[in-house]
Amino acid sequence: FYALATWGNAGFLREQVCKYMCPYARFQSAMFDRNTLIIAYDPMRGEPRGARKKGLSSVLERARGLIDQTVAYDYVFRAAHHHTAADNLVSARGNTAIADPGLKAEPLPKFAPDELGDCIDCTICVQVCPTGIDIRNGLQYECIACGACIDACDQVMDKMGYPKGLIRYSTQNAIDGKPSKVLRPRIFVYGTLLLALLVGWAWGVTHRSPLIAEALRDRNALYHTEADGSVRNSYALKLVNKTQQAQTYKIAIKADNGITLQQGTQTVNADAEQVLDLPLSLVAPADIHGKHPVMFVVETADGSVRKEVPSSFFGPAP
Repeated sequence: FYALATWGNAGFLREQVCKYMCPYARFQSAMFDRNTLIIAYDPMRGEPRGARKKGLSSVLERARGLIDQTVAYDYVFRAAHHHTAADNLVSARGNTAIADPGLKAEPLPKFAPDELGDCIDCTICVQVCPTGIDIRNGLQYECIACGACIDACDQVMDKMGYPKGLIRYSTQNAIDGKPSKVLRPRIFVYGTLLLALLVGWAWGVTHRSPLIAEALRDRNALYHTEADGSVRNSYALKLVNKTQQAQTYKIAIKADNGITLQQGTQTVNADAEQVLDLPLSLVAPADIHGKHPVMFVVETADGSVRKEVPSSFFGPAP
């Protein structure tokens, strides 16, 4: 099953797993805020995007500098809804996370070379993205934070002679020129939840039972009447040795009304991590009637581990 699932997911579904099946994409929007470290495109530096001849310096070195935030996001919004030839070539996604989709997007005007930002609109960032999104449109739930677009963009910036970091790990506040806060309420909430999970896991590991014992009644018959008139009930006692050492267990019964273990107190051996299925029978005098509680007692030979497993004994109706 696992081989078939891996073959199907990796060979056919591919990025559809990340988009629609992976829970990370669904809960990240509830956990993120403007101070969360994400993969982000810097529109103030990159916009307006467009092809240019090699030799034009970066906006960080030109008199133009960074453009206004409102203008930059307007360019991003308009570019997302009016694809360039390069966008159409790679089927860039036409959505954006930074504007109301109900707004009308006007086409971008033609810009002079010295008005262009550092994004050359090569669409390499879209081509290398495993889920096919355009990170320039802002953070989208399909982003798996693999960083492939960062590496691709940095290589292009190197070839153009521009500083790296047009696409980088940052926060939305940092991209917008606002201070980023590390210590904030949700950090303490998430930290507390994570600590609680770790404590619970540690407690479970350190306090886990080295023995599992379960008693299952015979499903074929409620009881059997023996030749001497005594009443017999059959059970299957399942023992799981969860330790890494071989163990010896003693099996006994606690019950009233003369109910006893037909085989008497038993001693069984279990290898490390072995599962034992033991058939057991309880017998009672002929005058027993109705339902009676019984308790199987399983104890290690040294008495360090003891398990009591409740069950019931049935006799003829009164």
